[in-house]
Amino acid sequence: MNKLIMAAVAAAALGCASAVAMADDIGAVMTLTGQTAATVTAPAQNNARINARSVSCVFNQSAHTNTPSTTFAIQGYDAANAVWVDLIRSAAITADATPTLIAAGIGVDTVTNLAAALPIMGQWRVSATIGGTTPIVTAKIGCNRTF
Repeated sequence: MNKLIMAAVAAAALGCASAVAMADDIGAVMTLTGQTAATVTAPAQNNARINARSVSCVFNQSAHTNTPSTTFAIQGYDAANAVWVDLIRSAAITADATPTLIAAGIGVDTVTNLAAALPIMGQWRVSATIGGTTPIVTAKIGCNRTF
C-alpha cells in the first residue's frame, strides 16, 4: 500500500485527517520536445482508489521557436458520455522560463484560468494545446496531488 495512503488512514484513525493535508509529487506527466501545433494529452491518472482532494500542475516552457501560444488543462473523464472535459484551463503561455500553475479540486478557490473548485474525477489527465504562428515548443508539465 502507498505510504501516503497509509499515513492518511493513520491520520483519520487519530481524528486529524481534516487538519493534515498531504501532498504527493507525481513528477513530470508530460514532456514536449520540439512540439509543433497540436493538442497533446498525457496518459490518464486513476484517482478511483487514491481519492485525491486536489491536483495542481505546473507548465514550464524552456524553449520555443517562432510565436507559440500554449494553454494546458487538467481534464476529468466523464464515463457516462465517454468524453474528457476541462476542469481548469490556463491562460495562453508565450514566454520561456515562466512556470505557470493551475489547480482543481475540493478546497480550491475558483480563479479564472488558475483554479477551479471542482472535484477530481475517477480518472484525470493533463492536456496541452500548442498554437500560434508555426510554433515549436519544448516544455514540461509536472503535477502534485493533495489528500
